[in-house]
Amino acid sequence: MRVFFDRELDTVATFWRIYRRDGAALAFTSHDRDLAFGGITHRAAPGMIPAAIRLTVELSNDSAEAQGALHHDSIREEELAAGLFDEAAIEIGAVDWITLDHSTLYSGQIGRIGDNQTQFTAEL
Repeated sequence: MRVFFDRELDTVATFWRIYRRDGAALAFTSHDRDLAFGGITHRAAPGMIPAAIRLTVELSNDSAEAQGALHHDSIREEELAAGLFDEAAIEIGAVDWITLDHSTLYSGQIGRIGDNQTQFTAEL
């Protein structure tokens, strides 16, 4: 298993996988190009960035929040409105963009989804 952040200059990117209830799987990465690993291609777009995810450790369940642009063809406003992402499974992790070794850091389910016409926010 890859140990991340163990050297001065690291080759790490974050990744997100969303498994919708209708069987569709979407995957994204913070890297500047698409990365294929674990049997799925993780798209470099839609501009999701590591700073847009917050994980907190509390006595209750772990929680996180993800944000991204609605205008990307993989996440359409009408699909959000139709509830296709409601209760979807999600994985968030780190990947070495050279070796493609990866580790899941968080897994859960999408809860409430909101939008403001240009971005979406998903409670995890």
